[in-house]
Amino acid sequence: MTFNYKRVLVVPIKNSKIFILALSLLASGSIFGQNQKISLPKGTTTLQKVFQEIEKQTDLSVDYNQSKLNINKQVVIKEQNKTLSKTLEEVLAGSGLTFKIEAGHILILPLAEKKEVSTPDKQIKGNVTDKNGEPIIGANITVKGTSRGTITDIDGNFTLEIPANAQIQISYIGYLTQDIAVGNKTSLAIQLVEDTQNLEEVVVVGYGTKKKINLTGAVAAIDGKALVQTPVANLSNAVAGRMPGVLAVNSSGEPSSGSTLSIRGNSTLNNNDPLIVVDGVPRDNFNAFDPNEIESITVLKDGAAAAIYGARANNGVFLVTTKRGKKEKLSLTYNGTISSQSPTMYPELMNAYEYATNTNIALDNMGYDRNNPAHASRYYTEKDIEKYKTGQAGGDWYDASFKDFSLMQNHNITINGGTEIVKYFLSMGVLDQDGMYDNINYKAYKFRSNVDADISKILRVGVSLDGRYEVTNSPSVGSTALFQHATAVLPTLTPYYPSGNPINTGGEHVVEEVKHSGYNQQKYNTFQGTLSASLKLDAITKGLSANANVSFGKYYNFGKTFSTPYTMYSEDENGNIIGSKTAGGEGGKTTLSESFNQTYSTFLNIGLNYQRTIDKHDFSGLLVYEQNQSLGDSFSGTKRDFPINSKDEMFVSGSLNQSMTGSSSINDARKGIIGRLGYIFDTKYLFEASFRADASYIFPKNKRWGFFPAVSAGWRISEENFFKESSSLDFISNLKLRASFAQVGNDKVSAYQWQDSYVLSSVDGPFYNNTAQSLIYYNVFPNSNITWETANNYNIGVDADFWQGKLGIELDYFIKDTRDILWSRVRSVPGTFGRSLPNENYASMINKGFEITLTHNNRVNKVNYNLRFTASYAKDRVTKIDDPANAMDYEKQIDRPLGFIYGYKSLGLFQSKEEAADWMGGQQFGVNSMAGDIKYADIDNNGIIDSRDQTVLSDNGNMPRLMLGLSGDATWNNFDFSFLLQGAAARNIMLSSRARVTFLSGGNSYAYLADAWSPENTDAEYPQMWVGSRTINDRNSDFWLKNAAYLRLKTITLGYTFPKFSIRNWDINNLRVYVSGQNLLTWSPLKGFDPEAGSGTGAYYPQQKLFSIGLNVNF
Repeated sequence: MTFNYKRVLVVPIKNSKIFILALSLLASGSIFGQNQKISLPKGTTTLQKVFQEIEKQTDLSVDYNQSKLNINKQVVIKEQNKTLSKTLEEVLAGSGLTFKIEAGHILILPLAEKKEVSTPDKQIKGNVTDKNGEPIIGANITVKGTSRGTITDIDGNFTLEIPANAQIQISYIGYLTQDIAVGNKTSLAIQLVEDTQNLEEVVVVGYGTKKKINLTGAVAAIDGKALVQTPVANLSNAVAGRMPGVLAVNSSGEPSSGSTLSIRGNSTLNNNDPLIVVDGVPRDNFNAFDPNEIESITVLKDGAAAAIYGARANNGVFLVTTKRGKKEKLSLTYNGTISSQSPTMYPELMNAYEYATNTNIALDNMGYDRNNPAHASRYYTEKDIEKYKTGQAGGDWYDASFKDFSLMQNHNITINGGTEIVKYFLSMGVLDQDGMYDNINYKAYKFRSNVDADISKILRVGVSLDGRYEVTNSPSVGSTALFQHATAVLPTLTPYYPSGNPINTGGEHVVEEVKHSGYNQQKYNTFQGTLSASLKLDAITKGLSANANVSFGKYYNFGKTFSTPYTMYSEDENGNIIGSKTAGGEGGKTTLSESFNQTYSTFLNIGLNYQRTIDKHDFSGLLVYEQNQSLGDSFSGTKRDFPINSKDEMFVSGSLNQSMTGSSSINDARKGIIGRLGYIFDTKYLFEASFRADASYIFPKNKRWGFFPAVSAGWRISEENFFKESSSLDFISNLKLRASFAQVGNDKVSAYQWQDSYVLSSVDGPFYNNTAQSLIYYNVFPNSNITWETANNYNIGVDADFWQGKLGIELDYFIKDTRDILWSRVRSVPGTFGRSLPNENYASMINKGFEITLTHNNRVNKVNYNLRFTASYAKDRVTKIDDPANAMDYEKQIDRPLGFIYGYKSLGLFQSKEEAADWMGGQQFGVNSMAGDIKYADIDNNGIIDSRDQTVLSDNGNMPRLMLGLSGDATWNNFDFSFLLQGAAARNIMLSSRARVTFLSGGNSYAYLADAWSPENTDAEYPQMWVGSRTINDRNSDFWLKNAAYLRLKTITLGYTFPKFSIRNWDINNLRVYVSGQNLLTWSPLKGFDPEAGSGTGAYYPQQKLFSIGLNVNF
């Protein structure tokens, strides 16, 4: 029906203003009249278009007082599933109007007002804004308890006549309702707080979306806005500490390095990596995406939520949704940051004076005599020590090798817009990150294009393209080796002579390794294209649609390492060269290694989706067929016979010493059938069941298919009448119980274990015609019975909101019981058998834990703030595995968690030679004990300290079991502030190598080891000093086991958004500047080392703290 502008109903409305209709999208249905459903596009529209659509879809005409209603007023359509009656009730709430449907008309009528007597009205004025100070247009302002009200105008202003001592109520979609006692005030400034617990919030789940309130599985989500608050080099570092159940450990600050991610800890003895799905397509690299292009990230944690992804979802799923175009005029946004990077912490090394002095002490401890001419050459003289003390000799190798700070730049441009038919989103970004030393750099260029087109009213087609090109450059010597060499080199030497020649260190010259050892370059090139289509099949039955995704990906990696030798020199006091040494390369010779890996992947997903509401019943269904395949090749080789060092090409080398170090083909294929049914009754009772049947190339043909079901249910107790009618429970706005069970498969194991395979021997075989023949030999004995690992997942949870969303709680307890884990048995076979035993489906383990999320949002005066606390704990235990028959108890894995630590129990340090002589016959490990040595407990009580005295020291290894996060944000006027505290506990690290051994191999030592026992320092923290490893003290024990728990100020940001009136003349829609910091403060009982360090040796690339300035501008 065409909208009739001339047919109006004249309705006098006392004391009313122009009102805004705040509508939700209406779903299609078959019931006429007030229960009929309509469908409107989401987004911003006008009352005129809303009324037109109502008339088109309902055969009803909308009649109203045209002189009192601005039909061009804009409204926001946010929700899709509501009846016409429910919509009109919500639209007219607080306006003083109601509606009546009769004889084909929707009549807008005035409500009968209560008679107000005795007290005269007074007029108040006010202004309503959001947290950024922007006006809220169309907010409902009502006198509480009456139908009297108005709405705010385009500037957020309102005027209202109210009785004396009245309260007014302010409400707007997406914001918390606010009540204000007016009192004697005549002017009000009101700032509304966003409703972060909105029951209409939608989250992405497997193969679709759901209202958060209707979730029955364990799901966590993060909005893309939180990911760009602080600049990061990759996406994995941005999610740390933000979602419960997600374990993120960043063990290195090297350019391009990211965090290791896992979900709810370990669930198998094999690969525990989670599945990454981006816009419905499985991807391999979580860090391949620019945070600026991310709309949201959802984590599916329990089996019921993740099981629908089948084979690779045993360890949870990260669902990444990228941004898409919207129906709006073209807008361009730039977001850029420049950051200064510096190490969070690194253990201090001894300087030349400390090294020389303490080396002399260590030699004394070892029994050498500085007065003995035979020993004198080992000692540093008083003259030498004085030079080191006054700085006349020696050098700071750490300072010479590494920078105090380095730079990182991150720039991104996005273009967004669209029409009724075509919508588009484009993103282009570049990251340039330098490192702590010369010749190390990481560059990444990323782009994304998402285009959606409504071909017709029932067909939508989307095309997504994304790509990245990454280049990492570094010296040919790896970062771990560089830090090892920097900590070992003698501080008594200077890096270079006055002549400029590098000094001969006798080992490696770390400065020359950084500058002249050649290079290692890695190039990554990725392209992915996806074509998607959605077809509404309402002609068959309401709510039915068909969806399809077809994706193609190409992944290319090329690596090139050119390792060149460098020369060190020895000079006499006159600067004459008296010797030299060549180091670097391979045995002092140039080598060139190249490798490449190229993979092509295809993905197909096609299925039917059903979603329909009939009265109080919500039905949903899904049936999908899916398949994916990857094919590719890899190759690597090395050439060594180079006559010159200046040309880094394979053809330059001669024919000697060439080798092909690796070659393989890549084959990977899976297919599956997925089904899901969901039912909700009266928004109270929630039920969902799903299955996935998967086939994997990993297993033999008769074992390839696995069937994995899941079921979950929820009960929204807060929707029950007894709950709503209880005044004592008014403070609880939402309460839901949920539970789930699922079986999930895992095939992340080595392929083709069911087939015979052969290995080319690296050892020459017999000679034939004076030529050594190649040998091949059988690999592992095949097992034709291998099949899926299966995990039984149990989860119970509680979701609750209090005081209209001011406080929120989510609690989860989970159990994951994994059976049929593929693992090798420990059995002996005769050496003549010639083959090792295969993996079998026999091992098992269980993983239990809990998660908690607390949220709070509020407003104090003009400050709006939100707080979010998360905590998650998970501990695994191996319940079935073969331990070696001759294994000691402390070595056995059975009934213990992965990563447990064993060693010796220490009893402190011997304080005298008499105490040392009286303990265990004066010996430990067959070596005479001395004062200042570590004293060990005799665990087996046999009067001897040996390897049998080891015991389990801790169930907690290097990976933390408890993860904590506290984030918050606040706004005041145009300022915004946010922070994130990330913590970890139940984590230990065992110090080893140079971290516990003084002067290892004669090299330098960490300064903290100078607090060593001596007769004058009996309360020392560490054992007596020694040159190199002393057998008694260099043992894994609780003496060297350190608590690596920590709390880190992960991010902190302060921003300012310029008021719109101040930038209008610049044709700018939004302008924000900000400063931020990352890893600025760390609290930990572990001293000297960064607590996230992946190694206890101290030889690691340290984590970086960042200071950044940023600019965000939208045109």
